Amino acid sequence: MQGLWELDHAQFSRALEHLTDPSLALPFADEVLLTLLRHPKCDSSLAAAFYISVSPPLKDQKTLDAYFELLSSSNLVEAYYFARRQDELSHKTLFERLVAEVHQEKPTHVRAARATLLAGLPFSSEEEVWFEDLLLDGTCSQLPGAKDSVMVRRIATGRPAAAATESASLNRLKGENIDGVSWETVRKSIAEATPS
Repeated sequence: MQGLWELDHAQFSRALEHLTDPSLALPFADEVLLTLLRHPKCDSSLAAAFYISVSPPLKDQKTLDAYFELLSSSNLVEAYYFARRQDELSHKTLFERLVAEVHQEKPTHVRAARATLLAGLPFSSEEEVWFEDLLLDGTCSQLPGAKDSVMVRRIATGRPAAAATESASLNRLKGENIDGVSWETVRKSIAEATPS
């Protein structure tokens, strides 16, 4: 009760001292987390600390979405692993949401770094399909850098950057010419270096 009183009076740190007690069973942990995530005066790190301490089941979709939003904006790798721990439908939805969020960001060096980090994560074979489908033919296919991410992923995983039987859009991808290097020159270099 003391923790709820402190929470109600926006004393978030003191509230968490009571609400994260290991001997306490919180049947309303989702509601507490959602309050911490949505209250304008609450530091988001307190919401993350509460989730880590209590590990609520996140039965409420609003809470799951709000917590995932916090993770995806602050730690892409944690957001990825959080999505993987969900049931299959939520896993796919959150994974695709993460890919979309990264590619919807304003094109900057930060977005490029996040897209590179995303492309280097240890995807399952299922996630591999979701990633390519979303970026080549799905709702994210027209976003800046979508096809570049697929190329980076393929190169990082040792798969052909683009084969004749695969996506025509990747075969046509030339990319920005940076100091004389483009996707076309990268593809040619890989093809020349690959033994027949």
